[in-house]
Amino acid sequence: MSVESLNPEDIRNIYTYALSHCKNECPAERDPEKCWSMVAVARFLGLLEPPCVKEWGGFTVERLETVIRRIEMRRGKPILLILEDFSRHGIQTLEDMIDHQEATFTLRLIEVLKRRGEPPSRRTTQRRHP
Repeated sequence: MSVESLNPEDIRNIYTYALSHCKNECPAERDPEKCWSMVAVARFLGLLEPPCVKEWGGFTVERLETVIRRIEMRRGKPILLILEDFSRHGIQTLEDMIDHQEATFTLRLIEVLKRRGEPPSRRTTQRRHP
């Protein structure tokens, strides 16, 4: 069997399998490169994107910068100072843990989007469940 013999149904099955990881392991075990790939595959196949895309309100640098600004507003300082505080003083509360995970991941995902661009949308996208 070669890669050429894969059909869209095979890729859809792989996507569905990987999506279960998103739903069960996220946010603790997130990888920005893999998230980008998941969105790209969903768009290519015309499937629903991972749930986080809806939660963020989109998969763009601008939308993700909104996530960062929300943390900055809640904490009253720039995100890099917030992360420095976590490094210096440790994570003390559940809110600290959530903000640390969100901020760290979101900054890394913004870097990926700036480097790779937004995953392309399929022109004739059908929103199908996997």
